[in-house]
Amino acid sequence: MSRSTVRHAIADYLTAGAITGVGTIFASPPKLSRTSDALVGAAPGAVSGAVVYIEITESFEIRVGLGGTGAGKKSVHHTVQCYVFFHSVQRRAEDAMDDHDDIIEGLLVRIRADRTHGTAGSEFPILQAGEGDPGIAVQTSLPKDAGGGAIDIWTSIKFDAEEFITA
Repeated sequence: MSRSTVRHAIADYLTAGAITGVGTIFASPPKLSRTSDALVGAAPGAVSGAVVYIEITESFEIRVGLGGTGAGKKSVHHTVQCYVFFHSVQRRAEDAMDDHDDIIEGLLVRIRADRTHGTAGSEFPILQAGEGDPGIAVQTSLPKDAGGGAIDIWTSIKFDAEEFITA
């Protein structure tokens, strides 16, 4: 797999999970994203939603000598960042934070549900994502007044995705 293929596989897997409150998942940060992307597909009257942008911030390889001379494999580790832009028009920041936390928990449940992120059985599967050290790390900013009664919160969900390639 290439870095691009890994990003797209993870985006496809998360999208297929139909995570409540997540309007749009982009396989990379787009040139332009609108606040309305957070509410794509939401029920009429929904007051909170999120957009997810996936990025690979680092990759490194480790050669693994399996199968004798010339038949080695490389373990390729990708550090994946899922940037979550949460937007809400809840009246109280506390209620917006509760909505936000529900969406983040939905994303975490989906990440944990399949360590291969839907690639098992494919030619170039993700061996594991979000497993082992360092696991899954979540960092969230404080709610920010976005004007007009809206509240925005940014969160980063970080984990490693590992694959084995012939090298």
